[in-house]
Amino acid sequence: MPNKSPILQRNSNHPEMTDLIFWFKIKGLFIVRWIKKTFKIKKNMANQFAERIRQLLLDKVEFKNDEAEKIVESISTAALDLDDATDTFVGLAGGDIDLEEMAGALVELADVIDGAKLDADKAAKLDAVVDKLLQKTGTVEQRTALKAVFTKTTAYQVTAKAANEFFDLLLATDPD
Repeated sequence: MPNKSPILQRNSNHPEMTDLIFWFKIKGLFIVRWIKKTFKIKKNMANQFAERIRQLLLDKVEFKNDEAEKIVESISTAALDLDDATDTFVGLAGGDIDLEEMAGALVELADVIDGAKLDADKAAKLDAVVDKLLQKTGTVEQRTALKAVFTKTTAYQVTAKAANEFFDLLLATDPD
């Protein structure tokens, strides 16, 4: 039975070479699987570590005023979520200038919106516009990461606006 592989055909006069090449191919598969598994473990460890840090940060927020505590925790969570989305995007963008420019434009769009509370209809329209903008940009994962950066940026702005209003009101009242 002739081998179809050009490498194996080229070395068919030397069966020991054919065996050696086969051995390298099999070992290569195991090495690739090992690398994927190792990096997946390291990624899981990094995710677990990041989650522990996140929880530590939130656990250290302890105010007598429970409402203030919730506001600070929510803005901290929004900032950490935005940071995670940004890290994911940067990892997927791989230095692609077009993707980075699109991300910058989406952040600018979020800045224009400036934490406005949109009704469901306007939020759906905005979502559709962003989807159209991203339609022909990068891979599915990159588009998802770009949209997450936009969504998390707008979520952060809404949360920051609410925190500003709460603390402005709190600080404007007489403590007595």
